[in-house]
Amino acid sequence: HLDDSACNLASLNLMQFVEPSGSFDVAAFRHAVDILITAQDIVVDKSSYPTEQITANARAYRELGLGYANLGALLMSLGLPYDSDQGRSYAAAITALMTGEAYLQSARIAEQMGPFSGYPVNREPMLKVIERHRGYAYKLDPSYVPLDLLRSSREAWDEALKLGQSAGYRNSQASVIAPTFDERERIWATVIVSVPRGSASWMIRSATWIEYGRVNFVCGVTRCSESAAPIVTTLNTEPGS
Repeated sequence: HLDDSACNLASLNLMQFVEPSGSFDVAAFRHAVDILITAQDIVVDKSSYPTEQITANARAYRELGLGYANLGALLMSLGLPYDSDQGRSYAAAITALMTGEAYLQSARIAEQMGPFSGYPVNREPMLKVIERHRGYAYKLDPSYVPLDLLRSSREAWDEALKLGQSAGYRNSQASVIAPTFDERERIWATVIVSVPRGSASWMIRSATWIEYGRVNFVCGVTRCSESAAPIVTTLNTEPGS
């Protein structure tokens, strides 16, 4: 944890990734994580911060907070009790996949753009943290987790560690669960990203606001029926709600 720092937040709606058959679309989820991490990292440099110290730390450590929403609805749709080994294991697998893929994408960005500026002095401790997370992905019980979800969770952490060892990471932090906000005070900015995916495209609608000295970033992801198109990114600001 860093004092005087900022972390822009994003939340993926898990129910958007449930197929009609009830299975979880692992590939689509990983794809969405990649796009959001990229968008959130861009926002770090596009944002303004309330103090010089927060500005310096935010840009030196590039903390992100990708999370998810509707875990309860997802478990209910699968018929899994919240307070059960099955429910907890499924939640752990989703979280492992999201965070592992987030750090993998952060490493991919670092490979092209360089790691966050505070990385060199923190390289060994950070790699130990990544390795520990990877180890816990291998402790997930396969009797409670669908094999494609389990395999992808472990694969994401394997790749995140391997690439991070050579390229480092663009972001010192990638995930935070349960982003919240206060309706009373916010400044909106909208980012729309259309990404080709087969015959359809993904559209990410994002909103950022400054509240009580914190910079937050919230996104919703929806499937679009339009034909695939090149990636288009726009940034517009609108005061008020």
